[in-house]
Amino acid sequence: MKAQLFAKGCDSMDKLQSVFKQFDENGNGILEKLEFNEMLTKMGIFLSTQELRTIYDNFDLNHDGGISYTELSHVIRNVVSDNRMSIIMNVFNQLTHGEPSIHVDILKKQYNAAAHPRVVARHLTEAAQWEYFCNGMAKHQLDNGFLTLEGFIEYYLDASCMLPADKDQWFQQAICSVWSINNANGGADTRSADYVSTARIN
Repeated sequence: MKAQLFAKGCDSMDKLQSVFKQFDENGNGILEKLEFNEMLTKMGIFLSTQELRTIYDNFDLNHDGGISYTELSHVIRNVVSDNRMSIIMNVFNQLTHGEPSIHVDILKKQYNAAAHPRVVARHLTEAAQWEYFCNGMAKHQLDNGFLTLEGFIEYYLDASCMLPADKDQWFQQAICSVWSINNANGGADTRSADYVSTARIN
């Protein structure tokens, strides 16, 4: 489902919320089964009655017979590959030199928004990427201005939540580029991987 959303240009939490509102036809803040099925159909996902029931139940976390935006985003956001999680943790460890936390001001000095592949590919301005980064840090930092591994993971779950699992190479390129890290997982350097825009994915 995440791949189909991404292919339709839904590559951020804001766009996911817009998709949700588009198919919430009665505006009650809940995707009922017919609305959910319509959303899937528009994305090219055609399910049998049993398949629809199974998937719908997976998203209906509180089992109240409807899918809220919170439930939809929670399920999509928290589906992350082991490889991507390993990349996030390894980068944090390199940035902190093994310490459990790091001050956000230090991270801001190290972060290079201009090197982000979306900026390089001119899909986003440097200023917009920098603003996204700063807002994300503010959201997940502790009251004392420090960021823990948990906060770093939460930031990158937000940042990559709509990126399909098969785009982990691009994810590694993005995270290595902005932090000027050659290698995030002990494998080959992937900084030269091509940026994959939503318009190029079928």
